[in-house]
Amino acid sequence: MAAGAGSWALADAARRYCGSYREEHRDWGSVRHYELPLSIAVGMSVALAAYGAVYVTVRRSDRGRISSLAPAAATALALVAMAWLQFAWLGTVPGAAGDSGLCPAGNVPGWWPRWLPA
Repeated sequence: MAAGAGSWALADAARRYCGSYREEHRDWGSVRHYELPLSIAVGMSVALAAYGAVYVTVRRSDRGRISSLAPAAATALALVAMAWLQFAWLGTVPGAAGDSGLCPAGNVPGWWPRWLPA
């Protein structure tokens, strides 16, 4: 749940920083009421799918500690990838005119690391 909420907060922070909320999607206080529950549900689904897929794959191996750490590592990697994709998809809205003047045309905030594509 925390990963879903965190990825939503990252995307929301980018939109607020750049001022790139679209006018055609008016909402309650610039918080889209469906995004947070949807992000939490997707985060939980991604975590469950990643953990389950790796657990089923390595459960029959007799590697002990590695087989117990692999599902957790795969889950963490999947959640990081989900947060990155959500930031790129929802946080940096292409073509939305940002009115804050803090972001370039791509709406990628200045605090986002340059070495990490968005």
